[in-house]
Amino acid sequence: MVLSVVRFLLLNLVKLLAWTLFKPDIRWMTKRTFDNIRVIALLNHTSLMEPLFVAAIPTPVVWQLASRGVMPGADVTLNRPIVGRLFKWMAPQVIPISRKRDGTWELFMKSLKKDSIILFVPEGRMKRLNGLDKEGKPMGVRGGIADILWQIPDGDIVLAQSGGLHHINVPGSFKVRLFQKFQLRIDKLSIQEYKKTLGSHTELSKFKVAVVEDLNRRLRRPELFGSDLPVLI
Repeated sequence: MVLSVVRFLLLNLVKLLAWTLFKPDIRWMTKRTFDNIRVIALLNHTSLMEPLFVAAIPTPVVWQLASRGVMPGADVTLNRPIVGRLFKWMAPQVIPISRKRDGTWELFMKSLKKDSIILFVPEGRMKRLNGLDKEGKPMGVRGGIADILWQIPDGDIVLAQSGGLHHINVPGSFKVRLFQKFQLRIDKLSIQEYKKTLGSHTELSKFKVAVVEDLNRRLRRPELFGSDLPVLI
């Protein structure tokens, strides 16, 4: 309980800093309600400054994350002395995930409980300035999000699409530009209804294909965002 309170205060401090030191532009594309949220998925992963997006989360949901949140994180990020420590304090369970076939993903899936709120980045890696990941590979959603949704029978999923944070912080750089606008567009969907829109799937493999195709389509919606953000070269 004490640790949950500490996490709650830390997340609210980040929220306060986001609203004080930056200019959040947050818009809900669907009805803005917060009951029964099971998954929060952030699309368009561009920077380790993304804890700023806690600015969009209302106080009751911040408490839920602080008390029963589960979040997978890249092991290389969580091993960083400062950033890694901050991420580890964002939820009670922050599970290191590697890109190797070493069972870390299975460990994360086993950690999920009926009342868990899962905070997740479906792309699984971060976009660099050239639009690719750090290995020069094209970005796109991976199948892990489908594993999670396949296991959850009800509740809601929040799909939050970022307009990108390269103008605030470029991956690999310590420079942070303050008082910049950042954009977030949010959809909240019933998990049951979302599954129905993808068709009737009795096999996980086919369900994964449908989820990945849909989320990749949602990622390609530049019309959601303004063009007034600076571009860093």
